[in-house]
Amino acid sequence: MFKLEVKERILTIAGELFRDFGAKRVTMDDIATELGMSKKTIYQYYKDKNALVYEATKVVLERQERELQQIEEEAEGAMDLALRTTTYFRKEFGNVNQAILDDFRKYYPETWELYLSYKKNCFIGSITENIQKGQEEGVFRKDVDINLISKLRIHLVELGFNKDTFPLEDKPLHYIQDQLFEVFLRGIATAKGLEIIEQYTEKINN
Repeated sequence: MFKLEVKERILTIAGELFRDFGAKRVTMDDIATELGMSKKTIYQYYKDKNALVYEATKVVLERQERELQQIEEEAEGAMDLALRTTTYFRKEFGNVNQAILDDFRKYYPETWELYLSYKKNCFIGSITENIQKGQEEGVFRKDVDINLISKLRIHLVELGFNKDTFPLEDKPLHYIQDQLFEVFLRGIATAKGLEIIEQYTEKINN
C-alpha cells in the first residue's frame, strides 16, 4: 500500500471514530486497533493525536464546504437553498457525537480555531448572503437584522450540541437540530416563505 493511501486510510478511520465517539474519548490505541496497525506506524504520518484531530476535522470541513457549494448551485431560490441545507445537515448530524464541539473547545485549541475560522468565513457568510437574497425574493422578512440573525443561526446549531441543555437521552441530535432550524426559519419567513415551507414539508412527508 502506498504511503499516501495509508495516510488517507488513517485519516478516514480516525475521523469516523471521532465523529461517532467524540475526539477526547477516542485513544490512539483505539485508532490503531480499528486500523489493524501499530501506533508506531500511525506516528510516522501524524506526530500526535492533536495533529490527527486537526487534519481529520479539516477534511470534514472542506468536504462540507464543497458539498454546500454544490447545493447552492442547484437550489432554486433562497428558501429552497435553506430547506436543502437543513436536509443535508440532517444526514450529517445523524451519527455525530454531541460532545465533538465541546471536545474541540476544551482539549484541541488548534482544531477549535480551525472550526471558528470556517464558521466565520464560510458558514456565516453563506447564511448572510442567502438571507439577503431571500429578502429580495420576498421569502424572508426585511425587518430582521441580517448580520445578527446569521450569527444566531450558527449559535443555534452549536446550542444543539450542548448536552447540558439538550441531553441525547431525551431526543437524538438530528431531531434537536431540525426543531431549532424550523423555529428559526419560520421566524424569519414572510407569508410567501411560509407557503413554500408548508409545500416542502408536505412533499417530504408524503
